[in-house]
Amino acid sequence: MTDQSGSQLWLPPQPAIRTRDALALGITRGQLAGPGWQAPLRGVRLPVGADANDPLQRILAVAELLPSGAAIGGWAAARLRGAGELDGRGASGQALEPVPVILPPPILVRERPEIVRWRSHLGPDDVTLVHGIPCTSPVRTGFDLARRRSLREAVVALDQLGRLLRLSPEAVLHYADERRGWRGVPQVRRAVGLTDPRALSTGETRLRLVWVLDAGLPLPEVNADVFDLDGFFLGTGDLLDSSAGMLGEYDGGGHREAERHTLDNAREEWLEDSGLVVVRATSIDVGRQRRRTAARLVTAHRRGTGRDRSRDRWTWRARPLPY
Repeated sequence: MTDQSGSQLWLPPQPAIRTRDALALGITRGQLAGPGWQAPLRGVRLPVGADANDPLQRILAVAELLPSGAAIGGWAAARLRGAGELDGRGASGQALEPVPVILPPPILVRERPEIVRWRSHLGPDDVTLVHGIPCTSPVRTGFDLARRRSLREAVVALDQLGRLLRLSPEAVLHYADERRGWRGVPQVRRAVGLTDPRALSTGETRLRLVWVLDAGLPLPEVNADVFDLDGFFLGTGDLLDSSAGMLGEYDGGGHREAERHTLDNAREEWLEDSGLVVVRATSIDVGRQRRRTAARLVTAHRRGTGRDRSRDRWTWRARPLPY
């Protein structure tokens, strides 16, 4: 099953149902209050056994209460369209973010902890149906995420939308330029300037933001292919400052597995032997240890620019954008 963008979409096997619709089908209130049903939010029922905290299940529950003219937006719209990394769990990966609902005036919906209400105009091209659920278009979704989140989380979202939905940052910027007076447009412009959909993971994006925002280093090349002077492929660097001969590498959980770790060690030795300075970082380094990581990056950059670059034995090639 695919959505309108062609992305694979997983739908829970037991979709939510409005309480009034269940009653119309002949299910009694006693049965709905019994052990066979759960209430993910008021007015909606879900069969016991379905995961009420699953991101798509939460979206489908809210969609049951969506008034005519409103639309699912933000992270939830991106998730519906196939951007699986946007799961509504926030930067920590633990907290459950409410489902954004876009409400053009004068449409109203009852305040609930499971929903965040965004008052905003929706143009005719801003909403499309994904499996019968009205949700914001990719470019409107990117625009809203970029203006309503923090700058870092805005860039994380735009990187993901570019990588997973092939949404170009330029399209988001053009959309913002046509809405100059809207709330958050200056941040959208700044976020677009920091976005690079060639990043292959959220962790890589966060390391790039520490590199630029905290360490104050120039925007790096993202996932550049590095070779020695004989043309031997040394590896793909998550971040590369070619003027300093410096690589930044983000190690996700998979990098600690024995086989991957072994390959990483060999690759790092090849890179350093060719004259590159390598800095590695983990989720902790791009999270609560951002200041320490920024200091490490500045030190490595200083070391890279202070070396005798005539001994470098490497070259690099940029990767194309994913759209």
